[in-house]
Amino acid sequence: MVKGKNVSMKNDLRIHNIVDKILIIVLIVFTIVRVYLQVKMPLYLQAGAKADDFLFFDYARSILKGKWLGSFNRLTLSKTISFSIFLIMSYLLGIPYSFALIMTYILGIILFISVIKKYISNKYYLYLMYVVLLYSPVMFHIENVQKVYRGGVIVSFSLIVVSSIIGIYNSKTEKLKSMFFYSIIASFSLPFFYFLKEDSIWLVPFVLGAMILTIIYLLFHKTNAKILKIFLTVLPLCSLVGINYIYCSLNNQYYGQYTITDRTGTYLKEVLADIIKIDEKNKIKNVWITKDMFYKAVEASPTLQTIKPEIDKMYEDSWGLVNGQFEGDIIYWTFKETVDEAGIYKKGGKYVNRFYKKIDVELKNAFKNGILEKSNDELIYISPIAEGLSKQEIIDYYKEVIPKSITMIVTYNENEVGIYEAYGDDEDIYLMDRLTNSVTVWPKENKKNYPLNTLIVNHSKKIVSIYQKTGILILVLGIIGLFLLTINVVIDMIKKRNRYNDLLLITVGLLGTVSILLFGVQWFSRWCENSLQRHIYNYSCGIVPIIQIVELIGMYIMIQTIADIVKKIKVNGVVKSEKRVKKRARL
Repeated sequence: MVKGKNVSMKNDLRIHNIVDKILIIVLIVFTIVRVYLQVKMPLYLQAGAKADDFLFFDYARSILKGKWLGSFNRLTLSKTISFSIFLIMSYLLGIPYSFALIMTYILGIILFISVIKKYISNKYYLYLMYVVLLYSPVMFHIENVQKVYRGGVIVSFSLIVVSSIIGIYNSKTEKLKSMFFYSIIASFSLPFFYFLKEDSIWLVPFVLGAMILTIIYLLFHKTNAKILKIFLTVLPLCSLVGINYIYCSLNNQYYGQYTITDRTGTYLKEVLADIIKIDEKNKIKNVWITKDMFYKAVEASPTLQTIKPEIDKMYEDSWGLVNGQFEGDIIYWTFKETVDEAGIYKKGGKYVNRFYKKIDVELKNAFKNGILEKSNDELIYISPIAEGLSKQEIIDYYKEVIPKSITMIVTYNENEVGIYEAYGDDEDIYLMDRLTNSVTVWPKENKKNYPLNTLIVNHSKKIVSIYQKTGILILVLGIIGLFLLTINVVIDMIKKRNRYNDLLLITVGLLGTVSILLFGVQWFSRWCENSLQRHIYNYSCGIVPIIQIVELIGMYIMIQTIADIVKKIKVNGVVKSEKRVKKRARL
């Protein structure tokens, strides 16, 4: 009997091994297909986008020539630097941009699977998570993978940072080498991610929260190499501070401005912050700084009056005018252009900053002396250079927009792929084409020359459509699972167990950091009324895989809870059956 049982167990084990090998092969095939789809997806080179896509290539070209960000002009400190470094690294390594992008994303997924397996023991569900994330629509979106912009890299590194920080948290009870591994990854990825975009601070609360919880645990529990583990926990933050210092020092050395961008650490920011607070009796929808507000600043500032002819021209024939006004943050770009046309930027970074400082001092004195009147002090500002809102405006706006935005994100309604011709000067397109070394559709080129790429795009659309059709269902299942996760944690606390506490903490942390970015993006984008949802989707790209992760965690808990209930019912059934048999035997 025992021998037969052993044979049966060996057969079951053999079958499991075969199934595992088949599934691994399937995963490899899925991965190869995904890489192929990405590499053959035609890029959309926007060489004419001098302040956006092409600017990063301009940075990259200057760095490769050993000239840091190039000669100083109004665009020099407009953007952060990490995306240009990504372009440079893929170019120097001889790796096509499209291949480097998808492989970085896959690395992020694998890293996440490596840390979440501590909480999700079912390897088949982990395989499913891998495939779901691998084919995420966010990495089939024009803004993230076809435009050579920073969206796709943001998606990839948001995964890498989150995973490495969770890895550090998990390692508090493990061997030192585990924490060392994740700490090194986080020390490289956190500063890289932070300097990908100007609003990357949204991920910092998650990072700080995980670090604080890790340090608290290390301080109050016995563990090996306690001091070293605390050091490894905070090392990524030290790395971020150090890289920030290096970038600021380089900008100060080359341009006389100790800052990352001119929106964050120069007097340009102060000037815009001053003007945006000027009282406006007749507010205009979607206009942060009205023409009247700007001219009030001109009247109060002798320095601004020196460039009044250029300001007059700005309000006469600028590219950004809508009904005689500048909506949203367009004023930031057009004002810099105006100052540039006045010849100020030709005098160098130090002179430019002194010029803005004079304006700032004059405007602040004007407020102090009553020449200028400040707007309602009760307005709330999430950024000194973004429109302030009253509490009621915030409540009314977010009541309407948040449900639509969440629905749009989980159903991927704004996802788009296609074949688009490059535009701009041929020389600039050539530079972008050379640095990316990927499939490009040149201007006026017959799109029929790209039958394979058209096929790739059509297949990509079909994949995205699957996610679009199942998005709401997955969201509902995920929410049910998160509700069950909370109940399980409460039950565990009563029974003094610790099965899901860490998983709930991680999930709450992820949801918290998602809400921060979503809140900020919606605030910033509200002026883009005609394309609001599209802007929200584009600017929120980094949280899309995180939302998917939370949904998948919720679904796992739901499945696990159902399985536990079924198992309990079966056990109870067996016990009752055995009791009935014993009762009959006694009779």
